[in-house]
Amino acid sequence: MVSREDDRYEELLRRIARVEILASLAFVGSDGVDDGETLYLLSRYFRDHKRRGTAFEKQRRFSDDEFEFLLDRIARRSQHRWERLTRDFSQFQGKQSELNQGLGKQIEDVRGKLNEVISSVESLAQKNADLSAGTHEWLAIQSLGIDAAAVKISRFVPLRVYLSDTPDRAVEDVSEAISKLLEAFDFEISDDFPPIRGSWFKKWFAKTVEVATQPEVIERLEKIERAVELKGLGQPQADIDKKQSEAVARLLKAVENIPNAAIQAGSILLVKITSKSGPVIQVRTLTQRELIHLENNQKILSSPADLLEKLSELCQASDRLKNLDSNEGPSTKKISSHREAQKKRALVDPSQGI
Repeated sequence: MVSREDDRYEELLRRIARVEILASLAFVGSDGVDDGETLYLLSRYFRDHKRRGTAFEKQRRFSDDEFEFLLDRIARRSQHRWERLTRDFSQFQGKQSELNQGLGKQIEDVRGKLNEVISSVESLAQKNADLSAGTHEWLAIQSLGIDAAAVKISRFVPLRVYLSDTPDRAVEDVSEAISKLLEAFDFEISDDFPPIRGSWFKKWFAKTVEVATQPEVIERLEKIERAVELKGLGQPQADIDKKQSEAVARLLKAVENIPNAAIQAGSILLVKITSKSGPVIQVRTLTQRELIHLENNQKILSSPADLLEKLSELCQASDRLKNLDSNEGPSTKKISSHREAQKKRALVDPSQGI
């Protein structure tokens, strides 16, 4: 006769066994088992439960020490799993930090570019306002019939540079030298146009830093001419200060390794040509007629070797045309006068032919 206490004890053992099995299954299902020793202990443990109550159980039963060892292995594997989770989380945090840093840098780059755009727009707006004011100033002077040459206003001069070759940093050096030259003679860049590649041809417009009369602008340009001439000869000049002299020297240094170059600054033309006998630099003030022809034929700047000759030819061709007009003979004038009279009569009496 089995007592009630024994039944309760057996029921408790069965429940504990089920908990053990559930825990073991949870361990196997969640983490997997990849070492032989743990697999062996688990297989023995499950066989022990399956054969409980048989004769085999009395001979070979899963001992408490083995069970404790299995629990220790499970606990260690759980610890390893926790450490792995902690390590993975730390790696995730590191990647998230890198992502945040990269995103922050991109935001800063976008903010910097946006500030540049805003600055450019503000600069363009200010330039547009200055241009509008200058245009109205010119219109007012013309409307009043004032001699514009004598009025102090913002003055503009064209800048054009041709370089036959562009060795390392030649473009940067020439551009910086042009900027320094303008600064030394109280000019500044007002408009910067994209260069034409191939060789190198670039245009700017410069304006006076302060308002000036036309004679004052011409005087500054003539000082540039004198400074280049004297620098080439290695002679000092009393009315050329140190800043201006250094600016001219920098420009000449910038074209030192360029075989052929042509630089126009307003009415001043600097030409460098290299022949078999070596490099030669010429500088001169262009006449009004030469300036007109150069404005109408800017491409001739890309031929420094015969630039001055081409300007001379254009001026001579213009002179020949003028001479033809002025040397018109008396008979030609009579014919022209007769035709004009016929035209007038035709307007009064349509029956009169021409």
